[in-house]
Amino acid sequence: HNRIVMGVRAFEVGSTFVRQIDAVEMAKPILRDLVEEVEQIAHLGLLDGTNVIYLWKEENKSPVQLVSAIGRTLSAHATAMGKALLAELSDEELRKLYGQTELERLTPSTIDSVGRLIEEIAEIRARGFATDYEESTPQVVCFSSVVPVPAGIPVAISVSVINLPSCPHPAEFYSDAVCRAARRLSERLGSKAKF
Repeated sequence: HNRIVMGVRAFEVGSTFVRQIDAVEMAKPILRDLVEEVEQIAHLGLLDGTNVIYLWKEENKSPVQLVSAIGRTLSAHATAMGKALLAELSDEELRKLYGQTELERLTPSTIDSVGRLIEEIAEIRARGFATDYEESTPQVVCFSSVVPVPAGIPVAISVSVINLPSCPHPAEFYSDAVCRAARRLSERLGSKAKF
């Protein structure tokens, strides 16, 4: 996967690049466990400006597959992962990042104003995870939690649930699972002295 992400601006600083590769390697078994637990697709990603970049994707056994791919970017305001990562910024930083621009609507449910985005991000900070209810892809609900890292660029883990109403579990099952996975990865990364 190094080849794919090498060109991304976020990785231009050598030591940061090394740290993110560490994060990907350490995340893989945690994402595999998460996928096994929730039987849905899981991702690891980071923020690059107003986009989220997918660093890793762990597939489930479902015949329905998402268009997300390693190295692909999506608008942060339309994804649970993007919003989880945006919640690491202050409201002032968010306003500076987005300015007065109208936000692109990917589906009828996408947040389309900076004011509404800032309101939702306040809720995300309070509850500790982000959601996206069909905001980037119809019939897909996502849950995401940031992985607290001692230094470097924050990463986040997300779970993409296809057709939530037909799933055997409530939304809380998926949000709890993704928060536990993020804490596990944080503990693994924190235990590395060079991180």
